[in-house]
Amino acid sequence: MGNSLKSANDRLRQAHGSTGAFANYAWKLAGECEFPLWNGQFDYRAQDSGLIVPYPVYERRNMCRNLDPKQWVLCRYLAPPTEAEWQATVGLNVEYPPHGYYAPTNVELDLGINPWDESRGVTITDAVIAFAKQQRDKTRAEIDREGEEILARKDAAQDAALDEQIGDLLLPFANVDHVPGKRGGPVSTPFTKQDAASVQHA
Repeated sequence: MGNSLKSANDRLRQAHGSTGAFANYAWKLAGECEFPLWNGQFDYRAQDSGLIVPYPVYERRNMCRNLDPKQWVLCRYLAPPTEAEWQATVGLNVEYPPHGYYAPTNVELDLGINPWDESRGVTITDAVIAFAKQQRDKTRAEIDREGEEILARKDAAQDAALDEQIGDLLLPFANVDHVPGKRGGPVSTPFTKQDAASVQHA
């Protein structure tokens, strides 16, 4: 795995560059994506002057708790701001990262799939690089249009689902002023003991 992972991350570095010694993008296992969060406690330490100073106690927490620790995640390197800017933004809740940190993106691979896995001569890493370049080269108008199309498809799907649900509800009540046995009357939907049991356990 070592050489294969290094090769995949080298490809990302070549395609997306670096910030100092850190590649802007890198593959990491979900279990490696950790962050030091304050646990609400302080460690009181005596200074040379004899003054007791409280230091927040941090615990490393996983940033991908919804993923299996062995799933691969594409991470982006974020350079550190100044410590003053960091504390003004997050306070003591997260320990200041003097060397920056890698944050997971929404590009995650299914368990058992590796960044160097290949299909038809193209690795997953190569496909991710190509997709990122395609997105980067799009104009603002193209991105806006794609967003509008996605929203339109979502609205249409919601409307269709709503129509179907309403239709299902109205089906038993085709004629409000119906006469039992009349042609065109409502469809009978019997409610059985089994249905009652299902509702009780729902």
